[in-house]
Amino acid sequence: MALGTRGYMFLSQGTPQFQYYQVATSGSLSMYIDNGGAAYFRMDSAAGVVVNNEWQHIAWVKKGADYGFYVNGKQVAHVNSSLTKNYSGPLIVGAFSASLGTQFTDGWMDELRIQKSNIFSAQPVSGLTDRITVPTEPPEADADTKLLLHLDQNITDSSLTPKTVTMNGTFVWSTT
Repeated sequence: MALGTRGYMFLSQGTPQFQYYQVATSGSLSMYIDNGGAAYFRMDSAAGVVVNNEWQHIAWVKKGADYGFYVNGKQVAHVNSSLTKNYSGPLIVGAFSASLGTQFTDGWMDELRIQKSNIFSAQPVSGLTDRITVPTEPPEADADTKLLLHLDQNITDSSLTPKTVTMNGTFVWSTT
């Protein structure tokens, strides 16, 4: 991802209920959940955990009430919160769309997977000492895979219960 812009994944059930994940211009990761203004939490990593112009494996994990960010297998952020929100609205990948206006990702993504289970056996902790094993092969779907996009010249969901995926706007496929 080219820093100087932001990368987003955004879930919405209508304003003001939303959740977003962001790679900021500083190279930090952020997660924000708003439950209609009554309750929310935010998790942020330190700046520089995402390096400009390098492929990196980024994982967001929830185990119980513990949330963690992982970059290349190393835990870089943690928050503990009992707040949980189930969304029925659209999932927007690569953009943030809200009352503040739409903002788009300037960077590259490969292998987007949303999983119901803790496939990494992650144990996010406040001391940021947890580690996960980064996959070396493209992921395969199992019964807990909710969305699997290989992003290799198509945007087809490869999960066992495929969702309709719609491309909005334009983007460029890269073979490198």
